[in-house]
Amino acid sequence: MSFKISFLISCFIFSVLLIISKLFFGIEIILKTKKGNFLNFKFDQNLKGRGNNSLNKELLTEEGKISEEILKIQNKIKYPQYAIEEKLESICSWELKVNQNKKASDIKIVKPCSHYSFEEEFLSVIETWKFDLKEGTKILIPVKFSLAK
Repeated sequence: MSFKISFLISCFIFSVLLIISKLFFGIEIILKTKKGNFLNFKFDQNLKGRGNNSLNKELLTEEGKISEEILKIQNKIKYPQYAIEEKLESICSWELKVNQNKKASDIKIVKPCSHYSFEEEFLSVIETWKFDLKEGTKILIPVKFSLAK
C-alpha cells in the first residue's frame, strides 16, 4: 500500500473517530511542548461552540494555569543592561515550589545561566512574585535571554 493511500485512510479513520467522540463524549486534547509544558484544549459537548467565558474559565485545567503563570513570569523578566552591553545570551531554567503564602520556595537551578546577571534578574522577579497556584505546586520555569539579530 502506498504512503498516500495509508495516510488518507488514517485521516479518514481519525476524522470518523473525532466526529463520533464529539457527538457523544466531548473532546479533550493534551499537547506536550518541547519545553515540557502541557497545553490542554477541552471541547465539552454542552458548550456547543458558544463563547461563554465563565464556562471557559472552569475548563482551564491546573496545567493550563501553570503554563499561564510561567508565561507571565517570563514576560516580567527584563534583559539585564550589563548583558545587553556585553552582548551576552543564555538559556536557563529553574524549578520551584509554591508555598502556603503563594510565594516561591525550594528554588533550584536546573540549567545554570552563562552569566550571574541573568540569575539576579530572575531572582529579583521571582522573590516578589505572588503565584496564583495551589500550595505545593512544583513548576519548571525556562527562560531564554536572546538578543535580536
